[in-house]
Amino acid sequence: MKAADAITAALHKMVVAVNEGDLQAVLAAFADSAVIIEDIPPYRWDGPGAVMAWLQAMGANAQRLGVTRITMELIASIRTEVDGSRAYSIQAGQLSLGAGGSELTADGQLTFTLVEQNDVWLIDSLVWSGSRPG
Repeated sequence: MKAADAITAALHKMVVAVNEGDLQAVLAAFADSAVIIEDIPPYRWDGPGAVMAWLQAMGANAQRLGVTRITMELIASIRTEVDGSRAYSIQAGQLSLGAGGSELTADGQLTFTLVEQNDVWLIDSLVWSGSRPG
């Protein structure tokens, strides 16, 4: 499998794990040094515990907004560059929120850096850039 295909597969696997609430699979998809930038406070998480803190912040934000369902979908791979054991990937995405019987969506991009460790591509950074759900 080409590195770009393996990276895309790893990213899709992480998104499915988040959508399904598979905490262990989400945690396993990230490097220990992960940095996450997201449009919910406190907007940045990094280092050990970052992924868990990010997931907890998403849950708290959903509860505050009355959101009962959050689904992320990777729509298309825009660009993936690989240099040895490091990679950079931009993916078009769509966020869907179910709240009080209504459906809110936001289109945007997810930008990732990845590192290959023991033949597994791990997410080293994730940045969501997109519109406000509406």
